[in-house]
Amino acid sequence: MLWTDLNVLLGGLGLLLVGVILLALDLRRWPLTAGPAWLAARSLLAGVWGVALMLFPLNVAPGVFVDIRYVPGALMTLLLGPGWGALALALPALWRVGIGGAGVPAALIAGASILLIAGVVWRAAGSSVFLSWRWWWAAPLIFSLNSLGLLLFPGGQALVQRVYLPVLIVHCLGLWAAQVVVGMRARHLAQTSALRREAYLDALTGVSNRRQFDLDLARLEAGAQLVMLDIDYFKQVNDRLGHAEGDRVLREVARTLAHSLRAQDHVYRVGGEEFALILTGLDATQGRAVTQRCLDGVRTLSAGGQTVTLSAGWSQVQPGEPSQRALARADAALYRAKNAGRDRLVMDISGQDSGAQAAQRTLALLAADRDPTAADWRALLEAAVGSVPGAQAGTLFVLDRGDFLLTAQRGFGDDLLGHRRSPASLLRWYADPVDAWQAGEPRVLRGDAIRHNALAAADLETQLTSQRQFGSMLNVGAVSETLGVPVSVDGMVMAFLNLDVLNPGQRLGPDARTVARSFAAQVAALLRARAARLRVAARQRELEALARLTGDLRGARTTAQVAQAVTAAVMPILGAREAVFLHFDPAGDRLVSLVMQGVPERDGHAELPRGYGVAWAAIERREVLRVTSVQDAARLHRPAFLTSGAMLAAPLQTAGTLFGALCVTREENFGEEDVHLMGALGAHIVTALERAAQLAELQQSRTRALLALATLLETRGLETPGHARRLQRHAGQAADLLNLSPQDRAALLDGAALHDLGLLGLEDGEPQTAHAVAGETLARDLPGVTDAALRVIRHHHERWDGRGGPDGLRGHRIPLLARVLTILDTFDTLTRPPALPRQTALPRQTAPPRPTAPNPGAARTPSPALTPAQALTAMAAQAGEALDPDLLATLAPLLARLPVPDPDDPDSPDADHPDLRPAERSDPDPDSLNLN
Repeated sequence: MLWTDLNVLLGGLGLLLVGVILLALDLRRWPLTAGPAWLAARSLLAGVWGVALMLFPLNVAPGVFVDIRYVPGALMTLLLGPGWGALALALPALWRVGIGGAGVPAALIAGASILLIAGVVWRAAGSSVFLSWRWWWAAPLIFSLNSLGLLLFPGGQALVQRVYLPVLIVHCLGLWAAQVVVGMRARHLAQTSALRREAYLDALTGVSNRRQFDLDLARLEAGAQLVMLDIDYFKQVNDRLGHAEGDRVLREVARTLAHSLRAQDHVYRVGGEEFALILTGLDATQGRAVTQRCLDGVRTLSAGGQTVTLSAGWSQVQPGEPSQRALARADAALYRAKNAGRDRLVMDISGQDSGAQAAQRTLALLAADRDPTAADWRALLEAAVGSVPGAQAGTLFVLDRGDFLLTAQRGFGDDLLGHRRSPASLLRWYADPVDAWQAGEPRVLRGDAIRHNALAAADLETQLTSQRQFGSMLNVGAVSETLGVPVSVDGMVMAFLNLDVLNPGQRLGPDARTVARSFAAQVAALLRARAARLRVAARQRELEALARLTGDLRGARTTAQVAQAVTAAVMPILGAREAVFLHFDPAGDRLVSLVMQGVPERDGHAELPRGYGVAWAAIERREVLRVTSVQDAARLHRPAFLTSGAMLAAPLQTAGTLFGALCVTREENFGEEDVHLMGALGAHIVTALERAAQLAELQQSRTRALLALATLLETRGLETPGHARRLQRHAGQAADLLNLSPQDRAALLDGAALHDLGLLGLEDGEPQTAHAVAGETLARDLPGVTDAALRVIRHHHERWDGRGGPDGLRGHRIPLLARVLTILDTFDTLTRPPALPRQTALPRQTAPPRPTAPNPGAARTPSPALTPAQALTAMAAQAGEALDPDLLATLAPLLARLPVPDPDDPDSPDADHPDLRPAERSDPDPDSLNLN
């Protein structure tokens, strides 16, 4: 029976081996790598293969048969993984379900067990299951549960005993054969791949070699790009550091180039220190970006402390052009890059109709009505360099916020992009008359004239912006001839086009001026619409800035408030990093920082003696000055926080008055438009400062007038000498401590000066609080005294417990400012008692007075002055009765620090008063003090 069953099952083994061989021949590389479409197709074919193997069944019971249909699925699981194996097993399983019969459940169980076990083996062994005999046991394991599903049938044990061994043997033989055949094919593919790598890969760097480059070069189509690269000064690396270091540099350069490219691009080592790139599917601008990324990546490498750099030449295969000719153009561009100073990319676009393409791009930009991007300017410049006969390099400056910005370059290095030049220095570099400049006339400089004009432009740039570089930026030492074309739009130069010759033996062609002017006309067409938009934007920016500053200054009444508002406003208007308001100190003849926005607190002070720093230079020249780089400025005061960026300094002065200067800094350079805007803002700031000075003078005059009334009280013996002045000074300190608003601060100061004004009309025998009402009545007719100040005068004799006057208010119903003045007045009265009879400072209770209370109109002997500590002790005893306890606790530290006048000091206003010395005794008993 065993041999009979084996013979039946072995009938399908031949078909299985045919399929295995076809599958092995279909493999093209090892390890296997393929896309999802290839994997899905092979898995479905394996499923069909499994269905075909069902043509050789072994019938063991009605509706029950066995075959080797699942071997292809097991093979695909081991080869591709359980996901694709499941797809291969699903087709024969579904076919078996379609046939039906009692054996369907057993068939599904067998397929699931095979997928599960084969998946585990695949995860454990991977491709080794085909390459090593150590995994021979995988086949018996995978099919070990194949026939056990028959146990579900009645008499299933007998069926299992009959078919288990022959089924297991045939399945193992089939899978072993597949392992052998696929393993042989895999070894062959791996050896072939290794040989190919040895033949077409560079052994040192691991990238493709010259042999592979030649093969790929021959297959290039139009549009493909070639880049030839050479490591600069590589021979010096070998000679100075040795060949081992040179080999390391080669490997690092190759690795960096490979990482900088896209997946579809290729890098080759074609010589000792020479590399090549093949780029596909890119235009010239994109190809330039990819190549520049490679050069930038290599600059991060170093050898012996020196930066590793590359020179590069670029070309693009044109329609109908042999690839060898494109290679020759790339080699020539590489030679020009090395002659121009190395560490740069030179692009050869002579094979393209540069002028026509540039014109098409210009028309497209005009139709789109948008500003050109950096890539647009670069493409236009490259077209100009490629079209002007003899030109090898060039730069394009475009007017931006009043300065000329280096927007595009070819042949000098992208590190120059973003540099700014003032119109005056660029005109000096042009060297021809202003009329020719405004008319856009081309000019040519050669030899020493190039260096002479570059140095003159550099000196002028230093004077205007404190930036010393100009000729070095343009690398004029490498330029043998230069053609400059101002791009004039409606009589205003909006751009400047430089086209340069780098090879001393080469000259510009006879048509160079004409061709250059055609490109200048394209630039002018692009800038004309842009100029209108810029003028509108600049005017709108100025108006918005002035409106914002005007709004911020509306409530500023003092110089400090103006300085705070100005620095806060100019920060967002100019995008500033720091803003410093320098106030002129006439006594010290210096500028002193009043407000410093954006400056760390530890660095928050600056002093500039006359003539020191850019701020004084701006004051002397009476104009806004700008510094392009604070690191290069010769006259700049550099505090600790000022380490980089650009600066604007604006003088704040009129014909006869110097208020100070405003300085702002930021990382980005300031342009002429910023200078103009700063000048407009400065005029508004000066107007605000003049108003603040006038208000301060008016306030001083008003304060003197109010204090004159207090002086009248003192001369009549109704007040302690200097009492009102001290109260005003202490009230200002209390206002700062309590963070009062400017309006409340002014009301408190007025109340301090006028609180006892009613004593002038107080008659003997009148109630103690009558002078508060009388003072309010008198003060109401004084100009500028607010209702808040009148409430201070009226209620400064109210008591916290409600027993004061004139209205008997209690607690928080008493105005806050009146409660503050009560505490300050009480403290001054206790530490500086009056020389003559007068009303006591603490409000009198309405209840009958204590026997010790004096008659308000009777004479009394003044008590000796208390020390601040003694006075605070006495006042603390009245907290919650006469005084606001919480407010007293808040003000107590301030009162404790107030100075006591020295009677021996002739400058003290109270020095001649006999009772102002602090009492030389212990703290008084509060009950012994007459505080009512």
